[in-house]
Amino acid sequence: MPDQTSRLGLDTYSQGESWDHTDTVQAVDKHAIVHGPIADRPSTGDYDDELYHATDQNITWRWDSDSGDWEFFSGQGSSSQPVPGISKYEALDAGTTTDTYESVLRIFRNGSPVGWLDNSGTNARLKAASGSSAMIINNSDQGIEITPGGTIDFSAGNILNMDVGPQDDTFDNPLRILRNGSPVGWFDNSGSDLRVKSASGSSVRLINNNNNGVEVTPSDKISFGGNDVGDMPQYSDDTAPPNDTMFFDTTDSQLEYKDPSGNNHVLG
Repeated sequence: MPDQTSRLGLDTYSQGESWDHTDTVQAVDKHAIVHGPIADRPSTGDYDDELYHATDQNITWRWDSDSGDWEFFSGQGSSSQPVPGISKYEALDAGTTTDTYESVLRIFRNGSPVGWLDNSGTNARLKAASGSSAMIINNSDQGIEITPGGTIDFSAGNILNMDVGPQDDTFDNPLRILRNGSPVGWFDNSGSDLRVKSASGSSVRLINNNNNGVEVTPSDKISFGGNDVGDMPQYSDDTAPPNDTMFFDTTDSQLEYKDPSGNNHVLG
């Protein structure tokens, strides 16, 4: 019996022996990778795990006899025909692709760059292409988005977007908070104090999780939990006010609060 090859089990022969080429031909037919355009790929394969390389796609397909279909096996795809299941970002390359980034990984979609990842400095940086947003999101598409206009959007949150700049003449370098595209207020630390300013017609409120706190109204009145300092009653006898009332004690020249139990508290 002739010797056989270790991998495919093909018969081997010495010079002068008769040689039946059938097993060799069958092995070549089964294991060879056929090349051609994807349009020429047969509708079905003849062998399980048969391979077909689509030259116009740069993708090698494998015939799966169990599913009765061609499945992706290997390859990089192309901009017009990306790898199945990887249609969002079909290609990456490295190089100097933007002036502000020195050594970057560039991400493409349909042949055009959509952004860059860079670690040439001390920080990892993500930059979007012109006209695109930079987004960091979870698998529910919720996260942080920096838009082409420079605003920051916290999706699914109460703060719709924020930006930084001289948005108010009295604040030098504030952080602006917007709702539905309109500013509702500013935070500013350009001076020695942290300042909070509301937009025109809005109040500034500092509240706890029970919605109790201090409110400065557009009419310059200060309200403590619904008690308006601007219209505060005055009493010379601190036992006279009704319970749950803030009042000015004219005898002691101080601000006081009489709680629901009738106990007085000096506020200042």
